[in-house]
Amino acid sequence: GFSLGGNVVLKYLGERGDDLPGEVRSAVTFSVPCHLTSANLEIHSRKNRLYMRRFMDSLNPKLVAKARRFPDRLQIDRSRLPRNFYEYDEIFTAPVHGFANAAEYWDRSSSIHYLPEIKRPTLLVNALDDTFLSRESYPYDLARQHRYLFLETPANGGHVGFVSFNDRRHYWSERRAVEFVLAS
Repeated sequence: GFSLGGNVVLKYLGERGDDLPGEVRSAVTFSVPCHLTSANLEIHSRKNRLYMRRFMDSLNPKLVAKARRFPDRLQIDRSRLPRNFYEYDEIFTAPVHGFANAAEYWDRSSSIHYLPEIKRPTLLVNALDDTFLSRESYPYDLARQHRYLFLETPANGGHVGFVSFNDRRHYWSERRAVEFVLAS
């Protein structure tokens, strides 16, 4: 899983513990905001303003389309579309999924709380130059003592970048994922 999808994968693995389908033998995640509250502070920072604008330019049309599709569940005022993740999650994500607010959604959905219960070999790769991740998304101490969680922190890779190619034009992340799964 990548980014927020990686957070979902890690949370699922931790929630299920030993109660996973036999086909799930290992997992690999990249650029994961394991602690959503602090990651949201990072993404809302000045250095990431351009990224936030691009994310919202992508998310808002999808939100409008969902509102058209589900008018009984989602009402939006097109003149007040969310400008950032906080507004998006506060106004839409949290209520639609039964959370009181964005803060509760971020806390209860953060994989960091579930990592100790992971029972399958799991690789978490978070680049040190990922401007979206806070220090809480690098669980060094837990990984050092955890039997199944392996944390790698390459100097470069950004947020889901990892563009170093080999002679077959495969991304470094693809190669690393295959190596880990085959070794698990």
